[in-house]
Amino acid sequence: MGKTSDGKLGLALTHCVICGTPYFGGRQFTCSDGCHEELVNRLIAKYGEFKKVISMRTRKAYKVPTRDIMEKGLLEQELDKYPLWVEGVSYVQGTELG
Repeated sequence: MGKTSDGKLGLALTHCVICGTPYFGGRQFTCSDGCHEELVNRLIAKYGEFKKVISMRTRKAYKVPTRDIMEKGLLEQELDKYPLWVEGVSYVQGTELG
Protein backbone atom coordinates (compact mmCIF):
# COMPACT_ATOMS: atom_id res chain seq x y z
CA MET A 1 0.00 0.00 0.00
CA GLY A 2 1.08 3.55 -0.62
CA LYS A 3 -0.19 6.95 0.43
CA THR A 4 -2.91 8.69 -1.54
CA SER A 5 -2.64 12.36 -2.52
CA ASP A 6 -4.39 13.34 0.73
CA GLY A 7 -1.82 11.43 2.82
CA LYS A 8 -4.07 8.50 3.74
CA LEU A 9 -3.01 4.92 3.21
CA GLY A 10 -4.56 3.28 0.19
CA LEU A 11 -3.74 1.38 -2.96
CA ALA A 12 -1.03 3.19 -4.88
CA LEU A 13 -1.30 3.77 -8.60
CA THR A 14 1.73 2.30 -10.36
CA HIS A 15 2.68 1.56 -13.95
CA CYS A 16 3.36 -1.81 -15.58
CA VAL A 17 7.06 -2.25 -16.46
CA ILE A 18 6.12 -4.06 -19.69
CA CYS A 19 3.27 -2.08 -21.25
CA GLY A 20 3.22 1.08 -19.12
CA THR A 21 -0.47 0.73 -18.24
CA PRO A 22 -1.36 2.37 -14.91
CA TYR A 23 -2.94 -0.01 -12.37
CA PHE A 24 -3.74 -0.16 -8.67
CA GLY A 25 -1.70 -2.49 -6.43
CA GLY A 26 -1.96 -6.25 -6.45
CA ARG A 27 1.17 -7.08 -8.45
CA GLN A 28 4.61 -5.66 -7.90
CA PHE A 29 5.74 -4.96 -11.46
CA THR A 30 3.11 -5.90 -14.04
CA CYS A 31 -0.58 -5.29 -14.68
CA SER A 32 -1.64 -8.73 -15.97
CA ASP A 33 -0.71 -12.40 -16.31
CA GLY A 34 0.37 -11.76 -19.89
CA CYS A 35 2.71 -8.93 -18.92
CA HIS A 36 4.03 -10.97 -15.99
CA GLU A 37 4.90 -13.84 -18.34
CA GLU A 38 6.62 -11.40 -20.72
CA LEU A 39 8.68 -9.99 -17.83
CA VAL A 40 9.70 -13.49 -16.71
CA ASN A 41 10.70 -14.44 -20.27
CA ARG A 42 12.77 -11.26 -20.69
CA LEU A 43 14.58 -11.78 -17.41
CA ILE A 44 15.31 -15.42 -18.22
CA ALA A 45 16.64 -14.36 -21.64
CA LYS A 46 18.90 -11.79 -19.96
CA TYR A 47 20.06 -13.74 -16.89
CA GLY A 48 19.69 -17.39 -17.94
CA GLU A 49 17.22 -20.14 -17.17
CA PHE A 50 19.09 -21.28 -14.05
CA LYS A 51 21.12 -19.52 -11.39
CA LYS A 52 23.94 -20.93 -9.30
CA VAL A 53 22.91 -20.40 -5.68
CA ILE A 54 25.37 -21.23 -2.92
CA SER A 55 24.15 -22.22 0.53
CA MET A 56 25.75 -20.09 3.22
CA ARG A 57 25.34 -22.96 5.65
CA THR A 58 26.78 -25.87 3.65
CA ARG A 59 28.72 -24.02 0.90
CA LYS A 60 27.10 -26.34 -1.66
CA ALA A 61 26.02 -24.86 -5.01
CA TYR A 62 22.50 -25.53 -6.30
CA LYS A 63 20.91 -25.21 -9.76
CA VAL A 64 17.83 -23.05 -9.17
CA PRO A 65 15.41 -21.98 -11.92
CA THR A 66 15.36 -18.21 -12.36
CA ARG A 67 11.55 -18.39 -12.53
CA ASP A 68 11.39 -19.92 -9.02
CA ILE A 69 13.58 -17.16 -7.62
CA MET A 70 11.39 -14.46 -9.19
CA GLU A 71 7.98 -15.98 -8.46
CA LYS A 72 8.44 -17.79 -5.15
CA GLY A 73 11.51 -16.23 -3.61
CA LEU A 74 14.13 -18.47 -2.10
CA LEU A 75 14.89 -19.53 1.44
CA GLU A 76 18.12 -21.20 2.60
CA GLN A 77 16.22 -24.22 3.96
CA GLU A 78 14.54 -24.81 0.57
CA LEU A 79 17.77 -25.24 -1.40
CA ASP A 80 17.89 -29.01 -0.75
CA LYS A 81 14.91 -29.54 -3.06
CA TYR A 82 17.02 -28.37 -6.04
CA PRO A 83 19.75 -30.38 -7.79
CA LEU A 84 23.39 -29.62 -7.12
CA TRP A 85 25.15 -27.36 -9.61
CA VAL A 86 27.59 -29.30 -11.79
CA GLU A 87 30.60 -27.33 -13.05
CA GLY A 88 31.37 -27.68 -16.75
CA VAL A 89 27.73 -28.01 -17.83
CA SER A 90 26.07 -25.31 -19.89
CA TYR A 91 22.65 -24.88 -18.31
CA VAL A 92 21.57 -22.67 -21.19
CA GLN A 93 21.80 -25.45 -23.76
CA GLY A 94 22.31 -28.50 -21.51
CA THR A 95 25.61 -29.47 -23.16
CA GLU A 96 29.01 -29.91 -21.57
CA LEU A 97 31.57 -27.23 -22.17
CA GLY A 98 34.80 -28.38 -23.67
